Formats: sequence, structure tokens, C-alpha cells
Amino acid sequence: MTPLSHFGTGNTPTHTHTEDYRAVVVSGVMVNKKPDSADVPLPVGSYYFQKGGEPHVTKCISPNECVFFVSQNGKFDYHE
Repeated sequence: MTPLSHFGTGNTPTHTHTEDYRAVVVSGVMVNKKPDSADVPLPVGSYYFQKGGEPHVTKCISPNECVFFVSQNGKFDYHE
């Protein structure tokens, strides 16, 4: 599955996904982190890897929405 995802400003609750995924920030500035870690801004062109089953928070910290490209082998899911 290789979708282009849109994410409005703000953040998700702590959540997990079953499968590992890789993402590239296409527009905006994002943060993808473990719940208790510091924010590290991910500007356009940044790449990140998210391990399946690992709790994390995703944020869009730019004034406009964030767009990111996601690639993973299995079906995309979301568990709070």
C-alpha cells in the first residue's frame, strides 16, 4: 500500500499500527515520536520509519496541513 496521506494541524492520540511503515514528508512540518520523547521537526523531504506495534504520536506542527507518502507491506490500520 502506498498512499499519499493528508494530516491537518494538531496531533493524534497515542496509537499503533500492525505493520511497519516508512514515510516521507511531502509538505508541511511533521513530528512522529514515542509518547514521552521530545518533538523533532521533520521538514519536507524528511524520511521516518515506524515500527509496527510501537506506540507513537504523529503531529503536524506547520500552520497548514501536512502531506506525507506512506509505504508498507500490509493493510493500513490504526489502534488507539
